[in-house]
Order: sequence, then C-alpha cells, then structure tokens
Amino acid sequence: MSGFRTDLLNPSLKEVLTTFRLDKNYVYGEGSYLTDEQGVKYLDFIAQYGAVPFGYNPDFIWDALDDVRHRKLPSLVQPSLPGEALKLANMLADCTPGDLCYATFCQSGTEAVEAAIKLARSTTGRQYVISATNSFHGKTLGALSATGKSSYQEPFLAPAPGFLKVPYNDIASLEQVLDEHRNEVAAFIIEPVQGEGGIVVGRPDYLKAAQDLCRRHEVVFIVDEIQTGLGRTGKLFASEHAGLEPDVMLLAKALGGGVLPLGVCLSSPRVWNDEFGMLHSSTFANNQLTCAVGAAVLEYLCRDDRSMVTEIQAKGEYLLQGARQLWQQYPQVIKEVRGQGLMVGVEFSSIKDVGSFDMAYMEEQGGFTALLAGFLLNVYQIRLAPFLNNSMTLRLEPALTIKKSEIDRMLEALNVVCRLLTCQDYASLYRYLIDDLRRPEIGRDYRAFTRKTKASQLLPGEKPTRKFAFLIHYPAPEDVVINNPSFRNYSRDELYRFMHWESLTTDPGICNYMPAIKSKQGTIAEGWLIGVPLGAREMMSWPNEDTVDIIGRAVDIGKDLGAEIVGLGALTSVVTKGGRAVTGRGVAITSGNSLTTLMAVEALFRGAEKMCIDPIA
Repeated sequence: MSGFRTDLLNPSLKEVLTTFRLDKNYVYGEGSYLTDEQGVKYLDFIAQYGAVPFGYNPDFIWDALDDVRHRKLPSLVQPSLPGEALKLANMLADCTPGDLCYATFCQSGTEAVEAAIKLARSTTGRQYVISATNSFHGKTLGALSATGKSSYQEPFLAPAPGFLKVPYNDIASLEQVLDEHRNEVAAFIIEPVQGEGGIVVGRPDYLKAAQDLCRRHEVVFIVDEIQTGLGRTGKLFASEHAGLEPDVMLLAKALGGGVLPLGVCLSSPRVWNDEFGMLHSSTFANNQLTCAVGAAVLEYLCRDDRSMVTEIQAKGEYLLQGARQLWQQYPQVIKEVRGQGLMVGVEFSSIKDVGSFDMAYMEEQGGFTALLAGFLLNVYQIRLAPFLNNSMTLRLEPALTIKKSEIDRMLEALNVVCRLLTCQDYASLYRYLIDDLRRPEIGRDYRAFTRKTKASQLLPGEKPTRKFAFLIHYPAPEDVVINNPSFRNYSRDELYRFMHWESLTTDPGICNYMPAIKSKQGTIAEGWLIGVPLGAREMMSWPNEDTVDIIGRAVDIGKDLGAEIVGLGALTSVVTKGGRAVTGRGVAITSGNSLTTLMAVEALFRGAEKMCIDPIA
C-alpha cells in the first residue's frame, strides 16, 4: 500500500503519542505481554483500562468463540429470544447484588449509561440526574453530561439540561441537592471507585448512605461498575464492599473478555417499565456471539467458589502495599497512593517549583505522567498510562491474571522514576526522547545545584497590587543547563535535539510563578514567566507568522492572568518587531530594548539635573 498514513484514526491523538514515543504498533499479545512490530516485548499494566481482564488472547475466550463457530450459532436474530443472551442474563441475575435481573445488552459502557438515564427518567417521570464531580461515565451526550469534568463537555455544548453535580464522598451535599430538588430528581449515578478520576475510592458508609437517601427520595440509585465490576476490586462487584443493592448496575469492559465489546444495563423490577422496554432498542443488542463470550467470562470468574476473585484480592493488596511503600520512601515525590484490588493510582506531588522551568511547563500542559509513561515504556518496556481526569496520577491496572513477579518488576521501575525525581535528575527522564534508551545510572543528585523561586518578605496584611508577565525561551543550548543542572551531561548536539523535541509542542505555558516582588517604594507585584517552547534555531527558521502566533498566544495567557504588562524576553522581541506584531491584545507590551531606552532617557535627565542643565530647553 503506497502512502500509508498513520494519522487516519485520530490525528490529534497521534501527535501526542508520537511526541512522547507512545506510538507503538503492537502486533502480538499473549497474557500480560505485548510485542511491537520491531520485536520488542512489553509488560502491559493498562489492560485497556480494565477491558482486557485475563490478558491478551486467553484460551478460554477463544474456546467459546470456536464453539459458536462450530455450532454455526446465528449472532443477530432480533426480534426473538436468543438463547445465549438469555443464558448470560440469567447468570447475571444469579450473581449480582439484590434483585437485579433485567438485562439490557449493548456494545459499550457509555451506551449502558445512556440506557440507565432513559430508564430512570421513564420510571420516575422526573428530569434531573445527579452525578459526582471528577466522575467519568462516558462520552456520548447523556453520559458526557453526567461526567464530572467540564473540559470534556464545553466543546460539545454539554452538559445537556437536567444534570446536577455534587462532590464525591460528601453525603451532606447529596442530601442538600435532593432536598432542594425534591420530587424532581430521577437518578443518582455513582462509581464505587472513581476510575478516570485517579482511583478515588468511595467510602462504604458514604455509598450506603447515598443508597438510603435515594430510597427515601424515590430516586433511582445507579451504580456504574463499568470499570470496577467483574473482579477488578477484589470482589466480583465493587458494590459488595459496601453491601449495596442498586436499582440499576452498569457493566461493560471486562464483560467482553478483552476480545469483543459488550455492555449491559441491569435493572430491578421496581424500576423496569414497559415504555422503556418497548421504546429502547439497539440493532446489535442480544448478540449471541458477544453474549457467549460474556457467559464464558462469568463462568471463569465464578468457578471453584470464586477462587480467582480471592486471588485478585490478594494480588491487589500486594500491589497496593508495594505502592504505599514507595510513598513512604519518597514522600516529597508521591503525594498519595489510592486503590482497591488491582486498581491503583499513584499521584505525584506538584513539580511547579523544583528548579526546572521545563518540568513546571510539563505539569502545566498536563504532560507530566505522559513523560513518565513514555520513559517506562521505552526504557523499561513497561506499559502504564495516565488518567483522563488527573494528569498527575499514574494508573496501575494490570490484567487480573498478573503475577506477583510482574508486579515486582513494575514497582522496581517505578522506584527508579521516584529516585530520579527525588534527585532532580530530570535529564535522565528526557533521554529517551532523543533516542537514548539506556537505563539511567542511579546516584547522581542535583538538588544542591537547583534553585527555587524566591519572594520578597511581606508584612502581615501586605499583598500584591500589580501583576506582570514575562515571556521566556532558550536562546542557546547552554541555557538549558543553567535552568536544569542535570542536563550538564548532555552534549551540545543532544541539547539541540532536546530543544527541537520541545518545539514539537507549540503551545506556550506557565513555567514559573513569582508570588511577591516588593520595590523600594513599597509597591508589591506578582508575576509569571510564560514559556515559549522554541529555541533560537526554531524561532529564526520557522515561518514568521507561525512564531508570532505562538508568542501572541503567550501574551494572551499573561493577559488572562491579569497582567498589566507583558515583557518579551530574548528573541521573542526580535521576531515580533520589538513587540509591534503582538500589540492590540488588551495588554501593554514591553521588551528589553524598550527598557534599555527608557533607562537611558532617565539617566540623561538625571545627569542633566546634576549638571544644572534644563533638559526641556
């Protein structure tokens, strides 16, 4: 095939994957391992966000598919009563909490959420659906409206009307909203563990109290177990940890066995209604092929009195204990470790003031854990991923069949990351981006050479009254080393390659915040250094309109921060014709040349005064 393109799936995502060297083409998968087209083998600790529960290509799933093929079982035969779909529905009714029994099958988690919203509204005749902040329920319009992340919603004019948010693990807030909207709320949808929010575990007392409140207010209680269900948390369902009996439970991801897409909205008799039953449908629902796989998944998890789930619980405790030991060992680096079962999040502390503008910029742009994920993938051949809702947290979510030795391997690599961050050896974390895949030497400590932001000492009650911003970039490779002492081991060519890599991200961003600068006259100002990710080579060789656009957007950041004036540093003044190309943006612009001229004029006036010369004459 001539002109084979790699941007046809998602050009925006492809750019990010390429930037952080996450753009692998995996051609072979077995168990917890993936092999790319170059023959490199990786330990997978993502498991497709829980959708690959038994590793890649498990034999028992393929046995189920072979059985369907051997029987020549028809897959799509609506309207009818498909036997495999009925079998799976009965199995789910037998193993799920409470009286859940009616199965509305679909192809994904977000479709299951959409079905649940429709079911709740048709049952109650009410409009409002309450969900938690920081939650994730999917990206179709209804599910997106329930998702507690505004950045996902705004470009799509979401949320739709009828959605309310309350803080997670805060029963008083839920009770207040239910009281304020008495007889108006159709449903409350909740994750027992917030997955994409960074593995935030719901307190059992909170979840139980939320269920009781919903029953009291006749509100449908929907538990989203799309990521937590089917063994992930050390119970067959996470609801079991709190003794919940939901009105509606949502499953997907693991239900398809890591091979096929399958979701289900399970409901109890007290919320089922004929309008929903007759008006909600899907062409691909009750697919006998996918349901045969779902039945195989349940049989595998429930065999031998759920012994596999017991093993998952033990491995989850082992993983969580290992991650918490890293937290104890590196308290300045790791902010918190959270988790339940084989679902763990490691949240890192802020790096906005660690003596490196590059690392601060990386956090501000939401790329910090992508940098770590790329490092672990390319240097240690371990596949981890950040979270959608929390860019400072790494996801540890392996297949349920992971071995303790494989957990140890991942923890050892994560220990290296923590050690490098502790010693502020940021250069070692970046080396893979210039095609140096050697594992770093541990022991170099650069903390004594780095500088933190200083601020003027303020008296009680004093606070900044003026604001400014200043644009910065690296004019020369040596400037990288001045700002990042660990880069002293890079050659000049390597520094240029690093600067070129940074230019792949053309978005300006905040590199440093200066909380208080007090003048001799007593004026107090606060300010921001805004990074333009271009070296001198890029700035002088790129089309001028592209460079000016980036600098203009940096000026806009300063304006949005409330700066009264924005200074242009280094070549940002040169390529914008002394700043004239970025004026008219609602904020004053100055440059080093302007400051030099003003100081020279002021010096002339002062000199004239001392010489008794009238400078105006």
